[in-house]
Amino acid sequence: MDNHDERRRQSLRSTATAGCALAVPALLVGCDQQQANEPPGPVVPDVAQEDVGKASQEKVKYQNQPNGEQMCARCVQFIADRQRCRIVAGEIDPQGWCIAFVSEARGG
Repeated sequence: MDNHDERRRQSLRSTATAGCALAVPALLVGCDQQQANEPPGPVVPDVAQEDVGKASQEKVKYQNQPNGEQMCARCVQFIADRQRCRIVAGEIDPQGWCIAFVSEARGG
């Protein structure tokens, strides 16, 4: 291979590298504007951080009254000082009940 071909290849590589180096930032400049013009995503219900990943009250058939002797105040999942449950979302009445009830006597 002669010296001319080698110089030509080297010049083409340099040009391609420089072109890519200039093209990538130019493409990224429009990204922020495109995101600003996009419609907002779906509305997410206001969920307390401590309730993320917990079952809904509807799903566990929560009610604000006991089921006989079974009530949240006597359940291992109930957190009395916060009126919360470890597995059910939302504020929980100590006199409430749901199908996830586990008696303190059995739990510990």
